[in-house]
Amino acid sequence: MGVTVLDVAKHAGVSGTTVSSVVHNRSNVTGETKTRVLKSIKELGYIPNEAAQNLRSRNMNAAGDKKTFNIGCIVSTRFNRYSGAFNAEILDGVDEEITNNKYKLSFVHSRGELVNNFGLLNKAINENKVDGLILLGTILDGIKKEVRERVKNIVSIKFPIDPDVDCILLDRKQEAYDAIKHLAGLGHKRIAFVGDLEFVPQGESSGYNVMMDEKLSVYKQAAKDFNLEYDENLIEKTLVDNEYDHIRNGCVLTKKILERANPLPTAIFSASDTLTIGIINAIREKGLRIPDDISLMGNGDDIEALRYLNPPLTTMTINKKEIGALAVKRLLERISNPNLSPIKMIMSFSLAERGSCKKLG
Repeated sequence: MGVTVLDVAKHAGVSGTTVSSVVHNRSNVTGETKTRVLKSIKELGYIPNEAAQNLRSRNMNAAGDKKTFNIGCIVSTRFNRYSGAFNAEILDGVDEEITNNKYKLSFVHSRGELVNNFGLLNKAINENKVDGLILLGTILDGIKKEVRERVKNIVSIKFPIDPDVDCILLDRKQEAYDAIKHLAGLGHKRIAFVGDLEFVPQGESSGYNVMMDEKLSVYKQAAKDFNLEYDENLIEKTLVDNEYDHIRNGCVLTKKILERANPLPTAIFSASDTLTIGIINAIREKGLRIPDDISLMGNGDDIEALRYLNPPLTTMTINKKEIGALAVKRLLERISNPNLSPIKMIMSFSLAERGSCKKLG
């Protein structure tokens, strides 16, 4: 027999009614009591009635080929459709491909929403509601076990989850290396690096910070490979006061480099195109011109508005909607055949050469 409400209540030292209130996210249980109950639920592996009933129906659904024709999406806690253009375009590709295949995007919830609302997790994440899940930019910190027990068909975008889960990864190291290679090919030797870090609460992880660490490592390797002038005064990768305002961060960090570097860099490598907007402001406030006085190389996001600047931004680009579409296609294959061997697809970036980089000499 599986774990029951009474088992959880006994483990947490509360009543069955209290456990039920926590499961359904009622406001009458808060603070330490709620935390204790959630901890007991996780430790005992308790699955509330609705989810348990759905789990028991899995074999029947597979044998009878019954489908909900719904797909759910879990995004990173920090996902913002309006300020995070990169992930937003991937999600647009997910939504379009789902619709093209006569499925429905049932929900888009952030990892944070599901961690903090067990009732929502219980209601949304089960195979009676969705045939599969797309994960976008999250490794499901704190809820991976619960999600994987409830939904079998999963495709992850950007990060690997488990060896048996399909994933689509972005070759960020190749992206950064090729960007610096392009600057080196134009004759630049003093190339600055601008990156920032996000504040990460204890117990969570940040794919953004991992990406920044990787790009700085690639920058250092490229400096050796292309015989660049390596100077610590040309590098900024810092947690700043307003850690989520990447545009402001780009401006603040670039000003630091321009104030202390002597001589000035002939080019700046921006580790993210959201930072690039702030970098442009800092360069112009210094009275410098792009690319006459300093070249600017973007990296990664290829924000559409930056294509129409004067000069338009040279950057690395990738088809973001295609990433979303590929994830859905693979998920639909897995829904039709759950026994497929897991795959890992690695997507590469290409150079979009525009007007912000100048050839020296």
